[in-house]
Amino acid sequence: MPTYRLLLRDKRQTDDLYLVYLRITQHRKIAYVGTDVYIDKNHWNPKGTLDNRDWVKKHPLKNTFNTVLANKLLEAQALGLEHPQASAKELKAKLEGEQTEDLDFIGFYARELERIKADANPRTYAKYDYIYTRLKDYAPVLPFASLTVEWVKQYEQHVLKTNKRNTASKHLSFVKTIVRRAVAEGLIPYADNPFLNYKLKGEKPQKAKLTKDELQRIMDLELPTDQRIHHARVAFLLQFFLAGMRIGDLLQLRWEMLHDDRLEYRSQKTGTLLSVKLVPAALALIEPMRKDKGYILPFLKEDLNPEKHQNRIESMTALINRMLREVATKAEIEKKITTHIARHSFASLAWANSRDIKAVSQALGHTSVRMTENYLRDLSGSEQDALLDTTFEGF
Repeated sequence: MPTYRLLLRDKRQTDDLYLVYLRITQHRKIAYVGTDVYIDKNHWNPKGTLDNRDWVKKHPLKNTFNTVLANKLLEAQALGLEHPQASAKELKAKLEGEQTEDLDFIGFYARELERIKADANPRTYAKYDYIYTRLKDYAPVLPFASLTVEWVKQYEQHVLKTNKRNTASKHLSFVKTIVRRAVAEGLIPYADNPFLNYKLKGEKPQKAKLTKDELQRIMDLELPTDQRIHHARVAFLLQFFLAGMRIGDLLQLRWEMLHDDRLEYRSQKTGTLLSVKLVPAALALIEPMRKDKGYILPFLKEDLNPEKHQNRIESMTALINRMLREVATKAEIEKKITTHIARHSFASLAWANSRDIKAVSQALGHTSVRMTENYLRDLSGSEQDALLDTTFEGF
């Protein structure tokens, strides 16, 4: 939401008077609006408030001036409530009665990108920016009135020409989010939101997984311990033995997170604090790398800024996936192995051994990520440990 403040202009105007202006701040940008009130510096109260209407003091027309200033401030506040995402420059234009070019959906999306860039993490911004570029290439101009169910169907077919069904649905979900924001701002009537009457379609993916024998063959490979293929193999196996941990969380594990036979970490995706038992197979993998502090796995660097840190996680994930193709070849496994396959493999073996479908599906996020991690967090230590002990028996 925008903020406002009445200030006295530093630059002296005609007749040794100073202009009172309204400062508008929105999305870290500032715009200034003149109020047509000119006074001597001695008549200005910098601590004046709307409740007291006492910005101008000791002036014959102080009541008139304070009423003018109050009305200007109230008008600005009303516009801010009506257009909560409008820029400071746009609010200034509306206050001054300028005829501004009406936003279409592409322009609105571009404006939202600036807000996302300021408020969200770089990875989220990059996703929205990519979708924006694709959308703008398809429809450089898109009036709000053109956003109909028929238009969504046509755009979905366009995206499907170069993407699979699930990717296309994910693509449309980003557009859907921006449409909801336009509805919230009053730029699209609620009843005209095309996604109210259009359900995004998805296909249930076939989740590849490894058998216990295939996992054992990966464990039994003799690989040089000073090469990245070895570290990629260790990362994959640790994901499996740490209850299907996501690769982003695994790469950020630090020695300081180990407490006796438990690992405590905060999920990067949901912010949930989790505690996982270190089964013997996991301990055997990490002990040879034992240090006092720092990252457990040798993929990330210290003291990177947040954007470079996230970029490093993504580039190292891609590197590990390339190394895992070589691991699969050496282990004579024909399946395509990626870091995410470790999660599916854990799910498969946990179900086969425990037959507790609720625990397994919740643990792997088969319904929702937050529900999964909330469930793991709420399990008693013995319940969670029993699930892992049963799953990894024999390794």
